[in-house]
Amino acid sequence: MRDALKFITKIIWYLLFGVGYISMYLKYYFPKEWGKERNTAITARQLKAKHIWGPFNAIVIYITIFLLVIFSFMPE
Repeated sequence: MRDALKFITKIIWYLLFGVGYISMYLKYYFPKEWGKERNTAITARQLKAKHIWGPFNAIVIYITIFLLVIFSFMPE
């Protein structure tokens, strides 16, 4: 019973915050700059603390989407 609850909790967690984890991995594996100046140190540090930065990135993405939708319906 407890294992099933833990499994369901993980599914809900990754459904809610999976967008943040995906964006974090995309930033790490596909950086903006390539070559000798390539710097993935910031995203590597974020990957070490992925259970903090993944939800944070997801919340930022959700707030951005929410604000875009709200401002698109505002009268001019």
